[in-house]
Amino acid sequence: MFVLAAIWVTANIGVIFLGIYTFTDTENRLWLVRKLHTNLYHIELHLQNMDADKQKHLSAIRQLSDEVQKSIKILKLGGYYQEQQKVLPCPKELLHYVIEIDADLEKQYSLWEKMMQYGFTSDTTAASKFVESVSLAKTKIDNTLQTFDLLTEVVEKDYQKRRYQHDQFIVILLIINLVSILIAGIVFYQNIIRPLRKVAYRVASYVEYPTQERFIEGQVSDDEIGQLAKAFNTLTEWLWLSIQNLEKIRQGSGELLSNESFAKHPLEARLKETLVAFSSLRQSEFEHNWQMEGTTSLTDVLDNHGGNLSEFCRAVLQFLVKYTSATCGVFFILENVEKVEHATFLGVDSDSYNLTEKGIILRAIQEKKPIVVNGYENNLKISTGTSLFTPISLVVVPLFSASHTTLQGILEIAYDAPLPPYKVQFFANVSDNIASSIAEVKYTRKMGEMLQQTQDLMHDLQMSEEELRQNMEELLASQEEIRRQMQRAETLKNELAARISVLDETAIMSESDLYGNITYVNKKLLEITGYTEEEVLGKPHKILRHPDTPSEVFREMWATIKSGKLFRAIIKNRKKDGSPYWVNAVVTPIFDADGKIAKYISIRFDITEQIQQNEKIQALLNETSYQNKLLLQKEEELTKSYAELKRSKELLDEYNASLERKVQERTAEVIAQKESIESSIRYAKRIQYAMLPLIDEIQKHLPESFVLYKPKDVVSGDFYWFAQENGKIFIAAADCTGHGVPGGFMSMIGMSKLNQIVKENHIFQANKILDKLHEEIFAALNRQTNTQVKDGMDISLCVIDKQRRSIEFSGAHQSLLYFDENNVLQLIKGDRNGIGGNYHLTDNHFTLYQIPYPTLPTEFYIFSDGITDQFGGPENRKYGMKNLSKLLQEIHTEEMNLQHYHISTVLTHWQGENKQTDDMLMIGFRLP
Repeated sequence: MFVLAAIWVTANIGVIFLGIYTFTDTENRLWLVRKLHTNLYHIELHLQNMDADKQKHLSAIRQLSDEVQKSIKILKLGGYYQEQQKVLPCPKELLHYVIEIDADLEKQYSLWEKMMQYGFTSDTTAASKFVESVSLAKTKIDNTLQTFDLLTEVVEKDYQKRRYQHDQFIVILLIINLVSILIAGIVFYQNIIRPLRKVAYRVASYVEYPTQERFIEGQVSDDEIGQLAKAFNTLTEWLWLSIQNLEKIRQGSGELLSNESFAKHPLEARLKETLVAFSSLRQSEFEHNWQMEGTTSLTDVLDNHGGNLSEFCRAVLQFLVKYTSATCGVFFILENVEKVEHATFLGVDSDSYNLTEKGIILRAIQEKKPIVVNGYENNLKISTGTSLFTPISLVVVPLFSASHTTLQGILEIAYDAPLPPYKVQFFANVSDNIASSIAEVKYTRKMGEMLQQTQDLMHDLQMSEEELRQNMEELLASQEEIRRQMQRAETLKNELAARISVLDETAIMSESDLYGNITYVNKKLLEITGYTEEEVLGKPHKILRHPDTPSEVFREMWATIKSGKLFRAIIKNRKKDGSPYWVNAVVTPIFDADGKIAKYISIRFDITEQIQQNEKIQALLNETSYQNKLLLQKEEELTKSYAELKRSKELLDEYNASLERKVQERTAEVIAQKESIESSIRYAKRIQYAMLPLIDEIQKHLPESFVLYKPKDVVSGDFYWFAQENGKIFIAAADCTGHGVPGGFMSMIGMSKLNQIVKENHIFQANKILDKLHEEIFAALNRQTNTQVKDGMDISLCVIDKQRRSIEFSGAHQSLLYFDENNVLQLIKGDRNGIGGNYHLTDNHFTLYQIPYPTLPTEFYIFSDGITDQFGGPENRKYGMKNLSKLLQEIHTEEMNLQHYHISTVLTHWQGENKQTDDMLMIGFRLP
């Protein structure tokens, strides 16, 4: 009967699952068609919005294209969304639509590949081909979507048809099963339920009134019901014996009732084990209650010590001797780690006990638990105050407090009988409470002394408070004045820098020490004279003196500038090749803070062309004057003089024309150089952007992240770097020395070195990466032994290991801001050493900070100082770390793309009409 029932149930379940499986196949195919329709619709949207962000839309189309190809392949096989799932073949009414759409999409794939090819270049021809490909792709995707609408309609109808058949199948199956269950229930009641009710009635009466006579009487059959009745009779006999034996166990009797069948049953052995366990449980309960009562009573004694250490020790010792039935005891208090106040009577002197001695006390202290010694010789006598006796047991209890770290005292208690284990355990349990109470008494005594000292200090502080308040007011006033002076100084500094820049481009400048030795020259001087910087630095100014210049001029110059006055003169100098040049020179002394002359600075303007032109004109004038004189004397020579004068004028005109051509050629050369420099800068920008990691690549591994990147010039000195290696994520924000082209070159060096360190040298620890980066930058910038380049970079680096759940940070002059799991903003400052520079990083390696991996979403921010150093706001001051921290606290719970928008907007508003101070860079990401 049971086998037939099992077969019937199995068949029903199989039929039901077959129907569900067939319906699920159709449902999965419908789901897949809808997913494919969504992907094609999104591709159409990206094609329509291609002008907004070309690279972003092309990347999205590439990803969606892979999904579409996979979906079409699955539809050809019949329609499923898990590769391991078996499906029915694709219906014929669907297959020709799928093949037609697949053919259309094959053409689309080639168009999309052309878009990818042309979309990532800036060539004009490629741009026009890109626009043409986008237009054609829009048209074809519209045609594909129209065909797809027909496919969707067929799939929808197939789904509705299968659903109706499925519902009919379920209703018919339910009706058949209900009828089958009703027939099976009638047969089951007649053959099983009625006999079992008789047995159940007898069993229920026995459970309610258990007696030895309640057996099932009469002849029983040999079927299952009869066997059940015989088993009940045997069970009744065993239960009756068990009830009687349990009563004997409760009364504490050592004998149990049994018979031949019961003796073979494991129940009798279990009852015997229960008897033994019950006796042991009674003893354990007695020992536990004795320990709990003793601990409670001792707590009352400890709470009523009154603050007197001697009375406390006496009360505790009296209680322990009395409660544990001891003969006598000794209580030692440890004032320090080296000495005990009094000695025990076990082989030591009567004044002090050194803890380095060997003995029972030292053993107890070392093992930090009570030590029991049994079986003393009869010659050991202990004085009780009234008599001497020989101890049978002696317990030594070390009193440690604060989790077995501080020893407060020692107890020794003697007994005239063996000491049971539960009493030893009692001493182990209460030793920490006694030690803590001793420490509390000592602490109370010490706190009284400290309270008096505190009151004295409070009096002195009150006397000094008024004086400090006055000093603070004066300090605040001084700080305000210093701030105003610093603002004026910054303005003057900017103006002076602009004037020096203009002067350096147009004038010849040099500096010398008090002895006339050259200490500084600008590029204009080197360009005109033909010397190199190494050839003139440290040399006297006479290296530039022309022999035709009278020495009186230089004596007058030295006399003037040594007296602290400014000297002006037109001086003839010579170049490296010996050729002369004329300058309009101004020489002035520079004074130090004490009013003494520290050095001399000379500013000269090249007037060689003017002098040469004046000399020619003067020569012509002299010649004309001479000819006029001869004209009065010799009329014949008039024609010849006129011809020579005319020729001279023609030469002068030719010279002026030549001079104008040279000016035009020089102007054209300057314009060409300017265009070449601008073209080079634009090319450097493309190189720099090509080396920067893609934002999509960063967001692939850190989905919730943003990068705020605002260069000050065309080329930026700030750069961000990202890598994924050895299961770890590396992300950094760096600020190179300067900005513009110099900073851009330094940033490209930094990115190249970071890739080499991580991907080739396989260095993955944050601080070791910065150590190696410093060595590489320093070596690259200081290859010449006679040069010391001060350029370098500041950087903050995070290393994230999601599998091992670890975050590392190391920084050089840059910090990390992050929110902990309590939404509190934390700041980790980087080391004060930068990367590169003109110093060697020997023992001062960069610091490694380990940050606990968050269990809740947590935000991290790394940034350059261009964010905090930007001037603006109502008072025209720096934005500062305080304003940045406040902004992050307000917006850190928002989505990362919204945070990017808020930060950029706030910085733009703060900057206002001011120029951007420096390159700006900030990276934010959220974990986990």
